[in-house]
Amino acid sequence: MTWFRIDDKFAEHPKVRRLAKDRVPAVGLWTLCGVWCADNTTDGFVPTEVVRRHDPRLRLAKRLVEVRLWHEVEREGEVGFEFHQWSEHQPTKEEIDEKRRKTAAKVKAWRARKAAQRLEELEEYLGEEPECNPVTREVTNQVRNPAPDPTRPVSTSPDGEVPPSLRSGETRPRAQTAKKAKASRIPSDFTVTAEMVEWAREKTPLVGRAETENFVDYWTAATKNASKLDWVAAWRTWMRRAQADAEARQPRRPALNGNHHGTVSGSARMDKALSALVDDDPYLTQYATQQPVEGLLVIEGGRTA
Repeated sequence: MTWFRIDDKFAEHPKVRRLAKDRVPAVGLWTLCGVWCADNTTDGFVPTEVVRRHDPRLRLAKRLVEVRLWHEVEREGEVGFEFHQWSEHQPTKEEIDEKRRKTAAKVKAWRARKAAQRLEELEEYLGEEPECNPVTREVTNQVRNPAPDPTRPVSTSPDGEVPPSLRSGETRPRAQTAKKAKASRIPSDFTVTAEMVEWAREKTPLVGRAETENFVDYWTAATKNASKLDWVAAWRTWMRRAQADAEARQPRRPALNGNHHGTVSGSARMDKALSALVDDDPYLTQYATQQPVEGLLVIEGGRTA
């Protein structure tokens, strides 16, 4: 990217002041054409065609020529205008091209150093020399670590054999990393296997087949957090929750004797109350030990019917 430079004293230059009432539009034309020259690296030459885009009658262009900010010239058969002393205030095309070549060379050298560094780190990690791109090998060989000492002793196993990874012509096998499992939505053909049925009979006896249908319908229609790594494990979690809900909805059974806690009604509640009273009360002892009378119903509140 190139820049069009304007001196901070340009507005007070005598040539600009001589533009008088045309100063603002003429300087605007001068600036727009200067930007075009910098972008196209024409060394200050702007064709008449480009000038007419902003000044169709060339009235302002002629005013710039009158104050000697521009000169009417012809370059390579094309008529136009040229900035006064362009090379003294702006970089020339030759200077711009040279700067771009130097920048490209620096970028290329930096990329080569980074590629060699990455290759060296990879060799240290793997413990061996990977195959290199022939384009980068020449650069890489200049920065690679020196070859190991050939007199270095070779490790052997207890029985005297050389390990296969150190034998001539054999390379050490690379460690393979396990692929990370990806979460997915519930399969359209999700079915309960025989092992899953056996598990459900043992772990969730109060949950029926309808709960599996609820599970499939829910996760098929779900839009949030609807991807799972293991749908069988998700199904087991769903069934355990359904089992817990079913157990919570079951009514609690009445207590069989005074040693158990539970909902007690009728004669059982009366028996529990009598057992807590004084044992030596003759009336209560007689009532507690007598046989129940046929047809007598004891209800809550102590009344009989």
